[in-house]
Amino acid sequence: MKPFIHAALAALYIVFVVSVINMFSAFPSAQHTFLIPITMLSLLVLSAAVMGYLFFYRPIVLLIEGDRRGALIFFSKMVGTFAVLVAIYLLALGVVLWRGIGAHVPSSQATLVSDPRDGIYTIDDRSVALSAGVAQTPAAPGSASMTTTRYFGNEATGDLNGDGAPDIAFILTQDGGGSGTFYYVAVALRRGDGYVGTNAVLLGDRIAPQTTEIHDGLLVVNYAERAPGEPMTAQPSQGVSKYLRVESGQLVEVPNPNK
Repeated sequence: MKPFIHAALAALYIVFVVSVINMFSAFPSAQHTFLIPITMLSLLVLSAAVMGYLFFYRPIVLLIEGDRRGALIFFSKMVGTFAVLVAIYLLALGVVLWRGIGAHVPSSQATLVSDPRDGIYTIDDRSVALSAGVAQTPAAPGSASMTTTRYFGNEATGDLNGDGAPDIAFILTQDGGGSGTFYYVAVALRRGDGYVGTNAVLLGDRIAPQTTEIHDGLLVVNYAERAPGEPMTAQPSQGVSKYLRVESGQLVEVPNPNK
């Protein structure tokens, strides 16, 4: 059992080191002290010593004792077990990325704002920082044309992430200078005394927003759009309801729970 124990200890040590690094990186003041590089270098040296002991000490002892076969078996079992644990980590990472946890939310978005109209939101994988409800960003890197994002309104208040605090859902519009005006729904999640923005979910081009509601953690956006085949010059007349939830900090569309 020793090879498996050594492999498990190596994997747990990695979890411990990453946890320590994440814990200290959460404090902005820690980025401005010379103790950070000292700690990182110390962890590097410690990690080399710990991993060297776990992976090589016992095989070397067996080799010295003349048991080459035992050394090879011990090392092979340990590396094989560690490879399985790495595969489990990779599988967990794949699940996290597939579900979009944090994948489209920039770290700057963790900044709290007192007014949702000054928040940072992710629209089509791009970070948009509103100021007084408006943001202008280049339509493309290096482009002279600008995309304007505006706070439209239609607010609804209610708890969307299960923490008991009132979150705010509302509609944004985005205009790239052409004929289209795209409507999105976004959420400002309540965190303490401020708000943190989520990703925005597209509703449609030149729709007619009606109501935004929150019921038991479910966000419902009601609006009118054109019937299939109608030209964009026609007035939106077909009622649509989009259902969304906040899952792990991300706003995601869900099926109609009444069907």
